[in-house]
Amino acid sequence: IFLTRGMMFTRSARRVVSLCGNLHETWPAVLGRKCVWYEPGKRQIHTSLGNLGKIFPERENDYAHGILEKVGKYHLMKEDATSPGGMLTEQQFREICERKDWTGLSNHEILETFEKLAVYCGKHDVKIADARLDIFIDALVAQCFGFSDEHLLKSLQMLLHFPPSDGINTRNFVEIWSALDDACVERIEKWNTEELLLVCDHWYALNLAKVCKCTFQCTKKLGRKLKSLSPTHLVQTMFYVNMCRKPILDMFNFEVNLFESIDNLSVDEIAVMSMGFFKTETRLRNPELVDKIFQRVTAEIKTVQDISLVNIIKILRYSAKLQHLQLLDNFLIAITPEIPRLSLLSCLHIALFGTDMQFYNQQCMEKIIERFVEDFKTCRLKEFERISFIMGLYGFSSPSGAHKKLCQEILSELPNRISEIMKYPRCFPSCLHFLTLCGYHNEELISTVLDPKFYEMAYGKNYMASRELLCLDSFARVNLKDTYKGNLLTDKFRRTLTKIHTNYIPARDQRYKLSAADSILLEIKDTCDELWGRDNPFICHVLSQYERPDVVVALRKKSGEAVALTNLPPHYTGMILSRDLLLKDVPNKEEIELYVIVVGGWNILVRNTNGMTGQLKLKMEQLQLVGLTPIMIPWYTWRKMTPQERPVYIKNCIKHLSKSSA
Repeated sequence: IFLTRGMMFTRSARRVVSLCGNLHETWPAVLGRKCVWYEPGKRQIHTSLGNLGKIFPERENDYAHGILEKVGKYHLMKEDATSPGGMLTEQQFREICERKDWTGLSNHEILETFEKLAVYCGKHDVKIADARLDIFIDALVAQCFGFSDEHLLKSLQMLLHFPPSDGINTRNFVEIWSALDDACVERIEKWNTEELLLVCDHWYALNLAKVCKCTFQCTKKLGRKLKSLSPTHLVQTMFYVNMCRKPILDMFNFEVNLFESIDNLSVDEIAVMSMGFFKTETRLRNPELVDKIFQRVTAEIKTVQDISLVNIIKILRYSAKLQHLQLLDNFLIAITPEIPRLSLLSCLHIALFGTDMQFYNQQCMEKIIERFVEDFKTCRLKEFERISFIMGLYGFSSPSGAHKKLCQEILSELPNRISEIMKYPRCFPSCLHFLTLCGYHNEELISTVLDPKFYEMAYGKNYMASRELLCLDSFARVNLKDTYKGNLLTDKFRRTLTKIHTNYIPARDQRYKLSAADSILLEIKDTCDELWGRDNPFICHVLSQYERPDVVVALRKKSGEAVALTNLPPHYTGMILSRDLLLKDVPNKEEIELYVIVVGGWNILVRNTNGMTGQLKLKMEQLQLVGLTPIMIPWYTWRKMTPQERPVYIKNCIKHLSKSSA
């Protein structure tokens, strides 16, 4: 008999439900508990611990728990120093297995037998799923609700002695941990803070903290008194919140307590807190706390370890705002000499640190690129994609030429990563797209990505949402128009992608609020209307792969008079509006110059240099390739000018370009 609190199921019934796929969704509701399903033969769980409740070892969590162990002041499970008596003989083990009735034994006797059984099975590689143990396990499950607190914790410890199970739903194992979970949950309200943390650590040792109810309910109770927790209790509570991956009701109190306690915590303990905030997707809302974390990690940068550093960087990147740019720069300057000792993963996170604010440090970035050039063979496909994104975002160039070598090495290495591409297919087109922003491409690989068989496999039913496909297709049509012979997207598919990924043409009477960049675009359009009349300048997406539209002006080269363009194609068609297409029905087209005014918004300019991002550089290049003359007006330049100065500025820009082209 399989018993849960107040419910009874036969083993055969549970086996049938486990095997029937059509009951996969309904069974958790019947049990009234959270279930994690295991499919025999598909995934085996490997670990040095007795029983594992997860598929892959989580290095970060193990490292964080190691920090708690090293500090020595946390409420953690201690190694079992007591001996369960003599080792069972083979005859005694056989007698336990053959015994049919365990009623009448006290809780102490049941637990003592379980201890001896666990040690024997661990020594002789007898798994807990062995059918010979069924009757005793049923008796243990039925009686565990009467165990004392000490006996409950002892039972959890004994599970570690058994050889690894095939999964958390393995027979006997699931019965025991489910029953012990329910028994623990019943006692949570009477346990104090130390007892709650200690029992959570027992579930962590079994690697069941994510799936059991006890850990979440314990953190939920602890969350009601966060303000009164000591620094050590706070850090350990956050560790288990991180394990559950569920934010408790008010994560802000974690932040309040951390701000008050941060001076009493080491950088490693701050890293444990940072991990919890990041894994529960909780931003730090107090800018002073962000300041303090920046200052601590910068001050101790020479001794901070890789995993601690990465976790602190993650939450700072998630929470930092423009007001923290100087602290970010100080951090990047301080970390630059340490880059040779750090792992590639840490270097990657350092490089990603400023991407949300379009900010980087030249010397730091050069060191990181050089590290990747040295060790690119050890990089995974995901890391190729991320470092390509960083170089493409900033349009980064190194005086040593390291960025060129890295781009070339990535392109040459991608065909050797077939297994990774099949496992993470979306990284492949993203990586190729980011490399085009750096000025590097491979026509054969682009053709592979634009093959319908590939993108339908990579994106499934969501392949319509893949912007990088539209960008690569446009790159092939514009930049490679003379040489490219590979696959291209159909016009219908391009039209669909354009409708999904481009912004609406802004208008002052629209019901949606205008963005700052849209407001500047309309101001530029109004200024052009003053100069050349309302019939000539128009707003459109010249290149449909870019979400923001631009202002197009047609002028005669000699006189500077405006030329009205008629029969313009409709918006959002996915067409590339080349010079030939726009001037299709215009006589004497060789006498006309087409100017495209592009708004240099704050998200497409590098913050500390005001240089163009890789995306904006490529856009300007492509506009020239389709026969238009681009003019980029930075947002900060436009904002400084008065309405009277703006027409003069635009005319001077056009005059300057006319002279240079002549």
